Amino acid sequence: MRGFDQATYWLATLLGSASKTSRAKPASALRIACTVSSPLTDRFLSSTTAGIIREYLPSTPTDRKIDFCFCIDTAEDATYATKAIALRQSLPGSSLDHSNKVGLQARLLPISVETKRASIDFEGAILQISVWQAAHWKMLRYVLGQTWPSSQSGLSRQDYVNEAIAELGALPAILIQGHQWYYFVSSPDLENDEGKNTARTLLWLQKPIGNTNNALGIHQIAAFLEFLKIWSLETYWLWFKSHFFDIPS
Repeated sequence: MRGFDQATYWLATLLGSASKTSRAKPASALRIACTVSSPLTDRFLSSTTAGIIREYLPSTPTDRKIDFCFCIDTAEDATYATKAIALRQSLPGSSLDHSNKVGLQARLLPISVETKRASIDFEGAILQISVWQAAHWKMLRYVLGQTWPSSQSGLSRQDYVNEAIAELGALPAILIQGHQWYYFVSSPDLENDEGKNTARTLLWLQKPIGNTNNALGIHQIAAFLEFLKIWSLETYWLWFKSHFFDIPS
């Protein structure tokens, strides 16, 4: 499923199911966020001070940061903990992700969250998400190229990277501005208009999820976060393992 189609499918599924939930008392966004947990996922981790590793910076004049990330702690999966450490040691910044924050090095960051005050710098927030996710895609391309199983894949390095990136398809993000939560998703642009390989990143959609000043909006947000938790573990984590940990030696 292409990035835009996947994005619209997610949004329709999430908001459709959320609208069917029963009424409940309002809760804070932080309280909702803290329901997103499992043995592998931390609730939310602050990434306000986490810059982008130099090797993964896209062609932009300045580094950009986002406020929070959904995280997958690879140390919590005993089957892959040793492989994760070995992979980390071979990567820039000894990190499994694209950030340079020490506390995030052993974690995957499948989902980005940026926060802004109401009516303040919406375009700046979009730029922050765009740069952060472009760096994420660049990191995934780099690691795929480094771990390319040349003899087993039957593909050139570039074709292997493109096929794996297309399989993942999209990376979701959330922008919170005041009470309002918005949904974004980025996808890789594998070919330009001339049919040549490109490493551009496309940012799709700017759709409201819900807001925290009424019960229905809170249910919509809660359903959205629950779905993203499932996506993180059942799509991103499985994809990551299959391409970086379960490849033939």
